[in-house]
Amino acid sequence: MRGNTRRRVTLTAALVLVTGGVAAFSVLPSQAADDATAQVNYWRGLNPVTALTSDTFKTPPATDHPWVRWNWPPAAVTIPQLEAELEQLHAAGIRGVEIGQGGNPTNEQLTAILKKANALGITVGVKYAGGAPATGSWVNTNDYTRKTLNNSRTTVNGGETFTGALPGTGTIVAVQAFRCTATPCPTTGARELDRTSQIDLTSQLTGTNTDGFFKGTTAGSLTWTAPAGGQWLIVTFRAAALQVAPEVLSKEGTDALIAGYEALWTPELKQLLKQNRSDLFVDSHVTDPWGTATDLWSSNIEADFQTRAGYALKPDLAALFYTDFSYADKTDERIRTDFYQVRNDLFIENRITRFQDWAASNGLALRLQNEDPVVGGAEPPYQDQIDVAYHQQRPEFESLSGADQIDIYRPFASANHWNGNPWYSTECCAVSGGNYLETLQDVQVRMNKEFAAGITKLVYHIYPTDYATTSTYPGYSNFGPTSFSGSWGPRNPNWTADAPAVNTWMARNQQVLTQGKADMDVAVYLHSFEYPNLTNVNTDGSYYGNKQWDDTGLERAGYTWDYLNPRLLSTPEAKVRDGILAPDGPSYGALLINSEINTPSHPVKTSMPIATAQRIFALAKDGLKVVIVGKAPDRVEGKVGSDAALRAIITELLAQPTVSQVANEAAVPAKLAQLGVRPDAQAAQASNLVSVHRADDSTATDYYFLYNQGADVIDTATSRNNVFEDPATCRVLTTVVNRCVGSGAAFDQSVTLKGTGTPYLLDTDSGEITPIAQYTTGTGTVTVRVKLARDESTVIALTRQAGRFGAAPSLHIVDTSAKDAAVVGGSLVVRDTKPGTYTATLSDGRTGTGTIGAVPAAIDLTGATWQLAAEDWKPANPLGTTGQAGSAVTKDVVNVTLNGLKAWPDIPQLTSASGVGTYTTTVNLPAAVPSAILSLGQAVDTIKVTVNGTEVAVDQISATADIGPALKAGANTLVVRVATTLNNRLAQLFPASANRGHTQNSGLVGPVTLTPYGEAAVYSRTDVPGTVGGTVPATLALSLKGPATFGTFTPGVEKEYTATTSATVISTAGDATLSVSDPGHLTNGAFTLPEPLRVELAKTTWTAPVSNEEVGITFKQLVKRTDPLRTGSYSRTVTFTLSTTTP
Repeated sequence: MRGNTRRRVTLTAALVLVTGGVAAFSVLPSQAADDATAQVNYWRGLNPVTALTSDTFKTPPATDHPWVRWNWPPAAVTIPQLEAELEQLHAAGIRGVEIGQGGNPTNEQLTAILKKANALGITVGVKYAGGAPATGSWVNTNDYTRKTLNNSRTTVNGGETFTGALPGTGTIVAVQAFRCTATPCPTTGARELDRTSQIDLTSQLTGTNTDGFFKGTTAGSLTWTAPAGGQWLIVTFRAAALQVAPEVLSKEGTDALIAGYEALWTPELKQLLKQNRSDLFVDSHVTDPWGTATDLWSSNIEADFQTRAGYALKPDLAALFYTDFSYADKTDERIRTDFYQVRNDLFIENRITRFQDWAASNGLALRLQNEDPVVGGAEPPYQDQIDVAYHQQRPEFESLSGADQIDIYRPFASANHWNGNPWYSTECCAVSGGNYLETLQDVQVRMNKEFAAGITKLVYHIYPTDYATTSTYPGYSNFGPTSFSGSWGPRNPNWTADAPAVNTWMARNQQVLTQGKADMDVAVYLHSFEYPNLTNVNTDGSYYGNKQWDDTGLERAGYTWDYLNPRLLSTPEAKVRDGILAPDGPSYGALLINSEINTPSHPVKTSMPIATAQRIFALAKDGLKVVIVGKAPDRVEGKVGSDAALRAIITELLAQPTVSQVANEAAVPAKLAQLGVRPDAQAAQASNLVSVHRADDSTATDYYFLYNQGADVIDTATSRNNVFEDPATCRVLTTVVNRCVGSGAAFDQSVTLKGTGTPYLLDTDSGEITPIAQYTTGTGTVTVRVKLARDESTVIALTRQAGRFGAAPSLHIVDTSAKDAAVVGGSLVVRDTKPGTYTATLSDGRTGTGTIGAVPAAIDLTGATWQLAAEDWKPANPLGTTGQAGSAVTKDVVNVTLNGLKAWPDIPQLTSASGVGTYTTTVNLPAAVPSAILSLGQAVDTIKVTVNGTEVAVDQISATADIGPALKAGANTLVVRVATTLNNRLAQLFPASANRGHTQNSGLVGPVTLTPYGEAAVYSRTDVPGTVGGTVPATLALSLKGPATFGTFTPGVEKEYTATTSATVISTAGDATLSVSDPGHLTNGAFTLPEPLRVELAKTTWTAPVSNEEVGITFKQLVKRTDPLRTGSYSRTVTFTLSTTTP
């Protein structure tokens, strides 16, 4: 073997499925063609994950970069303009655009955009307003149009007769009479009805027609005498169009939607979309286009409810309107829960899954926001967020809905952690009334919060086109200058100056957060169709709140958690090994069942399906620790089922030795500690440190994202108006609330991380990866010191793979009398701001000693003389000028000598200025030049630091930089460039902007300090190689174990079947890759299963030799309820390939 020839051993595994029988593997050797090793892996062929290396972390590929919502009005822009903006976006570090909010693109525009985007490596997501994308192709009288129910009420006294036409509009579904329990019937609020008194009057209607849906009647008259006693309500239920679009709950509706796309797109356009790996985006709003299903009726809902819930829906339509009616027997809540479950399942099966299958056949994905509920009306609640996210290809959340409370994002993330989906995007970071006021630092803080919650992809809200034919300064915006932020793009000084750096920071974090699998601490049971949302209230008018788990003690103790619903707990992954739930996935140490969970009443908090209770009982018997918080479950969720049977199971559950019960959420952290369930990342003391743990078994590396959370967002609707900046950065009129809410303290503690190996610091600002010099090890743990400013984050990796991130010293520092330690040029050094002799205890027990010479005192540069050259950005043409000329700006440079730093509003020449300011000063240092930390203090907004002509990486949030390598003896030129928002200039130009009452203290304010430090080596080594030899023959071997079994395929039942086996790998190569051919579909003669066979490998790559390593192989086959199954055996030949480029 010579050169870069690829040698392979290929084994063919024939999987034979026998109904009710055994799946057997027959192993046959064969040859396979060469292919290149992929740098990007795709989850289920859809969502890309970059293999993290030193090179990819330094320069992240397109896969990891953020996207933008790119808004433009199709009728008012040109194709050359759009192509030029794609170039601008690429230069700014954007690798994905979502179009359509400004209006549906024409095919000509979309074709041109895709051609340009494909050339640049930019992914294009497309959103079409409404339902069917072909404008005018749908009318709301179509039988399969999207519908809901309304009700009209007529009061009749007992014994009296009503005669007349029934009120309301729409197709009559049912007319029913109820006796009110109160006399007279209340005229407002939820009227309590006697459910047993119901009389169906539908068949008694006269004067009907066939003008409604499916030739139903839109008219009807009634003559009816109420029984004696009390007052009665005649309730007319009608189906009416909810949206001029196809139904979301029926297959026919989704097929009509798909037909609209098929009719709209040309073959060329389809091919361009497929090449682009595009996605179709669906916003969170109910009808823009269909992100959530609030529908109370559809063509199939009555029959499907009967089948799935087990009883008829029509007699209980009143129960769906909980603001209008309640039942005296209290069954209405159970009926609604049943209805929401059926609607949830139909939305997933008939819309999301069906649409995704079609999209995937065209090389597309579906990206959808299933949140943003409006609690308190007849239509909401919406769906089970966990369930919908579990079935989605690309789940997305809108940050405005949660005001960046970490917990509100967890349900979506939980589903991703369970099924391994690496894509969880956010429409971030809109601030109400904050357009041009929001800073990019605020965006980074918000993204730190969302990263900590499980988000892995930023989609900026929004990036508007620079201009349209009628737009005026500062450019086109469909929200306006004082509405939702942001209007990102080159009109903003901070974006123009620093978007590439900020977006690369985003990309590095996003790359880290998609590695391996999520490794969580505990799971929390949660089944709900109502989820917290910032601006909403409960049905009783009380504040809804914006998190599920209210008590902060669990988070402050360091625990991470996911929410698990009945669906997840019913899957094969819900198993226990060594006391750990889902050991091959998120690896939960305990399951919490919390009756205090902050969700309203659908279902009630103490309810649980019997099947779920039985599953939890089995898991507890298998060794899972279960903690019940507050009251234990005591009733089933819906109308069908026995509460007594549920309580009996719970009684057995409570008797298990693995089950505990505590009074409330506050008692949970202590109970978990007592049970031996520890956080994967545990600070020495309770704190605001929030962590994400990603475990990548294929590279023997654990990644930790650590975030020092500042403000834990306030539970009030006004928190969506805030920005995470120091209060001092906003100069506020006395009548206006200060929007700047940055608060919290710095973090400086030791943190114990689960895992072994060498710890490395991954610097998301510079892209450098360096070994950590000082740490201690325990049994399966590594303890490091973590120092973070408020709202700052960092990434630490523990790797057991030697040399993965470069060489590290063979020893490390365990303890030192100095302030800090570092690895410099392969040596261990200690650092301090004071001279002296310092000791360090090394990991082999020896003590190292180093002496630091003279160190200058800290230098306060706040009052120094600074030369400021400020670009003052102004409209180039008179206000009101339209089009491209209206968005043009001048950038006249204002030169100012400052004898002490001050904010721009306090500099006469810059009182109302926005722009880019370059500050220059000189610092003299003695001949023995130490290193130094530069702290810039307050700066609004983005910053760049240059020392003696060398750019130095700076943390935008802490505004600090280690500038030591760039310093020299004598005079040092320090340049700080600060780029502002547009707020101050707009406040001077437009009264609406001024009336927001906020002037930003733009520019560099300080205090600016330079803190020198000295360093001394405490351990160095020199290695002299000797030679001893031996030979190893080139070996590459792969064998498969078998047999495995899928079990019986049951017709008419939707289920995902699982079969497992393993492969044994031997490789003497420097690298090796295990891959699998396209598994295709299982066949039985001329019959083929509709759903593809899926194959999942527990490990796919090796970067070092391996001997007899066993790799798990999982085969999964989804059989849907409607899939036809032929009697007999299904089979498929699957090829596994072990290959290397370095034999």
